[in-house]
Amino acid sequence: MDRRSKNKKRLQKELKLKKKYKIRMILFLLVMFSILILCMIYSIKRDKREMIEAEIARIAEAQKKVFDYDNALRGLTLYDKDSHSISSERADELLADFASCYGIDEKSYTKEVRNLLMNHFEARDFVFDYPIKKGKATASDADPSAYDDIEFKKEVPHLYQWDTRWGYKMYGSDAMGITGCGPTALSMVALYILKNKKYTPDYIADFAIEEGYAVEGSGTSWSLMSEGAESLGILSIDVSPVEDEMAAQLLAGRPLICIMGKGHFTSNGHFIVITGYEVGDTTDGIYTNGKFIVNDPNCVENSNKKWTYEEIQNEIGKIWAYTKP
Repeated sequence: MDRRSKNKKRLQKELKLKKKYKIRMILFLLVMFSILILCMIYSIKRDKREMIEAEIARIAEAQKKVFDYDNALRGLTLYDKDSHSISSERADELLADFASCYGIDEKSYTKEVRNLLMNHFEARDFVFDYPIKKGKATASDADPSAYDDIEFKKEVPHLYQWDTRWGYKMYGSDAMGITGCGPTALSMVALYILKNKKYTPDYIADFAIEEGYAVEGSGTSWSLMSEGAESLGILSIDVSPVEDEMAAQLLAGRPLICIMGKGHFTSNGHFIVITGYEVGDTTDGIYTNGKFIVNDPNCVENSNKKWTYEEIQNEIGKIWAYTKP
């Protein structure tokens, strides 16, 4: 092989090595550039997040100086802050102050929401934020662990329809805090009977909407408590509105759901859960003069009271008892 051929091969080899080196350098630079870009994006997002959090904290602190919620409650003079109801004047005053502070149109507080504040002051957290959060995602959408405190393995849990974890979810014509007594009542029973934490009020509300049990303008179809419950895997039993029969079901460990008419619990229609019975008299094996333990999904005061049959008998529309199939 002559010298010319050897030089040619040597040059070709050197060119190949240089080409490989260039390719490696380009790849290296591309990787480093990509890492640099990712770091810059992360840094920008982090800085932006920190700025947003700082701004939220600043606004919250500024608003707190304008409307001190805790002091507002401590300063109430027309009622005890732990009482069940407040005057219409005080309710209007609180809503006006809150709306002014947070830039809310006071007209966004509907008649139903104002009545909830007046008659069930314990629902105030739900009421104040109603115009802002109505229709927004529930806690389970954002963080399922928000429901970990619900205890249902040993007893029927007591849940409220206006709980802010699900109260703003749309159900029928309004938020669950206004229209959701039905799914909240069935949720209490389903959690206890099925021992599965997924059956929260917002889950039952979704189920009721999908299956056609949510009724615009009137809340919930009664059939949710029978056909709907059985679709969930719960046996529903029709119970006569007689103290002895109601007591027998409760003493056998079967909670009741009642649809109540105008009276102590509602001015139109309302679902409640009866979870227990304190035995009064028994004559020939028939229960009388006992006390019923109620989980009212809308009212703390009603739930803290024990009810005689005479107090509720004329308000009961229908009763269902529940157990495993």
